[in-house]
Amino acid sequence: MRVCFIALYAYPLFRPTTQGIFGGSAVRTWLLATALSRFPEHEVTCIVFDHGQQASETVDQVVLVPHSFYRAPPLLPTTPEIRPTASWLYRCWARVERSLAPFVPGHITLDGYVVSRAKTRVYDEVAADVYCVCGVSNFAAEVAAYCQRARRKLVLLAASDTDFALEYRQGNKHLNPYGSRADLCHYAIMAANCILTQTDEQAALVRDRFGRDSITVRNPIDLSSKISPASAPQEQSPAALWIGKSDTVKQPELVLHLAAALAHIRFVMLMNRVDPGLFDYIAVNKPPNVELIEQMPFSAAERLFSQAFVLLNTSRFEGFPNTFLQAGKYRVPVLSWQVDPDGFIARYECGICAHGDLSRLTHGLAQLSADADFRERCGNNMRTYIETHHCLEAKIDEFNQILSTMARHGLYNAADRIQP
Repeated sequence: MRVCFIALYAYPLFRPTTQGIFGGSAVRTWLLATALSRFPEHEVTCIVFDHGQQASETVDQVVLVPHSFYRAPPLLPTTPEIRPTASWLYRCWARVERSLAPFVPGHITLDGYVVSRAKTRVYDEVAADVYCVCGVSNFAAEVAAYCQRARRKLVLLAASDTDFALEYRQGNKHLNPYGSRADLCHYAIMAANCILTQTDEQAALVRDRFGRDSITVRNPIDLSSKISPASAPQEQSPAALWIGKSDTVKQPELVLHLAAALAHIRFVMLMNRVDPGLFDYIAVNKPPNVELIEQMPFSAAERLFSQAFVLLNTSRFEGFPNTFLQAGKYRVPVLSWQVDPDGFIARYECGICAHGDLSRLTHGLAQLSADADFRERCGNNMRTYIETHHCLEAKIDEFNQILSTMARHGLYNAADRIQP
């Protein structure tokens, strides 16, 4: 089977010397693509941002193809539908493109939203049987529209709980904070042949709000390699580690509060510059016990986990953060402001969830810093949970079985009821 993953931000994971930010969704796709490529019955392709690389290259048996429309800007946006610059020329072309859409062969129009031939040409060139896209957005709707027209199957991988927001069910043209239209998000959800959720909570949202069944395949992590803490330099004390992007949803400013309240604790923040204003605010206002790192290759970040005593998560919402998996790999407990997917942190005593209470967050960090026995117990519980529920070998077997089932039922079925 020819399987194509569309993960625009994933190229730096395949080619670590390439500059560019990436998040947990890109890591998840990279792991699935490379693991699936080891099955001889599959030909695996991954479409990524155009970084100016060659037209096709193979890394770890995965064929990498640059997108025919979306280029990687110097500072990557948070969603692919935002162009590198909102220039006057681009805005003018967008208006012309919409007006000409009915007359241009290959264009698709979704209630005024134009999916140009330039946006879909690469999918025709790849000619896959199944396309996999992560997250619900205008971009996912573009891929869904292509799959409808080309009569190919679409697997939609949930990236966050907000992928199934209540407003998407209403199907109006309201824009979410990232610039995606609610009606297009609804279309992407309903047109997908298969929806893969990260948690049981997400599966309930899909069922209750959209009347669709989904399959929960928990995010994978490769546990086969591991940096030994003994081999890592220990020039400084273990740190409270925070990893994310400068985004208001991630609330990095809460780390500054914790660092000011607990001046004896060392903090390390690995924060991609997405919102430059927020990044600069953190850089200027951080106290001396906070080390700020803007960017680091994925493999190098492993060392940060090996030297951490706790992973901090201050997000308002998530799916299942990849950083939780990395923490579990190194027996690092989690201290979370709000996020506790399926309640696993509390249920399996993998750390502390403050449920949005800043005082509880502060006291939780103090406890994890001072109580070595509690910290070790939570860290061991994290490792056991990750081994049991998120091991890459088991997750790729589940994913392969899903693809095999789809192959047996032909290339096009459930999405017939949705017309672009």
